[in-house]
Amino acid sequence: MPIACRGDNLSLFAIAGINNEPGNAGGELRSVSQVPTRVVSRWLAATAGVAAIVVLISSARAQVVTTINGQPITEQNIQERARLDDLGGRRAPDRQAIIDELSKEIEDISQARRHGIAPSEAEVNRSLKGIAERIGIDSQELTELLNKHGASEATLKQRLRGEMARVNLERGGFDAQSR
Repeated sequence: MPIACRGDNLSLFAIAGINNEPGNAGGELRSVSQVPTRVVSRWLAATAGVAAIVVLISSARAQVVTTINGQPITEQNIQERARLDDLGGRRAPDRQAIIDELSKEIEDISQARRHGIAPSEAEVNRSLKGIAERIGIDSQELTELLNKHGASEATLKQRLRGEMARVNLERGGFDAQSR
């Protein structure tokens, strides 16, 4: 359908293919409302600006800081871990300490997998449920609490998985040299 233009007006409804005239119950498609092109231009510019900001925020969070054993550590991982530490009452380590901690977890999990002693998803979920019960809430409320404070269930699960892998490696007699 061609877009109806007259001078500096553009039919916004023609773009959408809608006729909202009174008595048009059949939904006939034709141009009815004229909107100045500068209004449409401003709306498009504002929409594009908002979209650009969303993309910038998303790309900053997804920005890969480093890669360990083929697994990326993103800016979002670092920020969420810092929030998780803060929520847990731990003195928030500096950025590099968080990166080192995440790297160590990835290495421990990878090593535990190689030895067949990595924690299963069910074991991690049981541990998560145990944490929730110890603080007197259910798993869903724990997830909501984490989200409210800028962390996530995935962040906590990663920490638990890393700790469980480290314990399994120590119990299996794998020292730091062999890992």
